[in-house]
Amino acid sequence: MPEYQGLRENSIFPGDFDLLSRWRRISETVKNFEPLEVVLEESVRILIVEEKLELGTLWKRHLERAGCDVTLATGQDAATEILNAGTFSVIILDLVLEHGSALALADYASFRQPDAQVVFVTNTSFFSDGTLFQHIPNLRAVVQRETPPADLTEMVRYYAESP
Repeated sequence: MPEYQGLRENSIFPGDFDLLSRWRRISETVKNFEPLEVVLEESVRILIVEEKLELGTLWKRHLERAGCDVTLATGQDAATEILNAGTFSVIILDLVLEHGSALALADYASFRQPDAQVVFVTNTSFFSDGTLFQHIPNLRAVVQRETPPADLTEMVRYYAESP
């Protein structure tokens, strides 16, 4: 053990007095501050329109884990009512609805909520030529139904943050 000239084992080095006095001043200053009010960003609101409840629920869970506020509609009528009641950043829409028209719903959404971004999900390649983008002004992507939920979540978050 090294020996220090003239200092006992429990003594404080002269430089430590400055640190100790700084620590005390900081502690006293912190006691005088009011608690900070934490303001969280408003969560991103997403509407999923998917007739297959299991698939819609899977997407919903992934988006909720990413901090999104998600509403799931299982058809055109329910989605129309939901669009009338609130605003959404992104609408995930099954392109092939058995009960209703996805194109009519996307058109209605572009009229009702022009800032809402639309992402079509499909299991067909019928619209692979890009004509959908000419007809639906707020359409941002057309993805396959088999797209991994994590990838869909990141895509939706990206479009939600885009102007």
